[in-house]
Amino acid sequence: MNQHNAWPVSRRKFLGQLGTGAATAVGLGALSLPTLQGVVEAATADPQTSNQRRKQCFHTRMRAAELEHHLPVASHPNNGEEELYANKIASYSKGLPHNSLGEVDLAAYNQLIAAITSGHPADFEAITLGLGRKLTNPQSGLAFDLEGPDSHQMAIPPAPTITSAWGAGEMGRALLDGAGA
Repeated sequence: MNQHNAWPVSRRKFLGQLGTGAATAVGLGALSLPTLQGVVEAATADPQTSNQRRKQCFHTRMRAAELEHHLPVASHPNNGEEELYANKIASYSKGLPHNSLGEVDLAAYNQLIAAITSGHPADFEAITLGLGRKLTNPQSGLAFDLEGPDSHQMAIPPAPTITSAWGAGEMGRALLDGAGA
């Protein structure tokens, strides 16, 4: 058994702890807002008619949506490299045209940023691409999640900078992975 399968945590226990942690993080008392544990416990396995189950499903989803609506707004810090490097050498530019040094075409990069900022499908279609490659679902981050909190409520720390030891380690590992190591 590997270490990833060694955690004896049930889904019910995980959701209960998640709900309790979320309510605590928001600073709300247990009586003012339902927890995910309460939502899960409300979804019993008792025999029900189709109409009873439909009604219970609706109320369970509404309580879960209310809880997720009250989560604090997530912060999305960046590592500052987009502003630091005028040639965008440390910024995401996959699929865009690049010069012989590997630097992204700034006009194409600016089209990508404009499309992300506007969210309009026509702006994504106008992005100049390199080598005939297409962007894979570039608007997926604009979709709304129908299960759990919205993706924009989830946050991760900024990526390591390319001048950091961590960033260098990741680049070295990427090179090894590409070499079949």
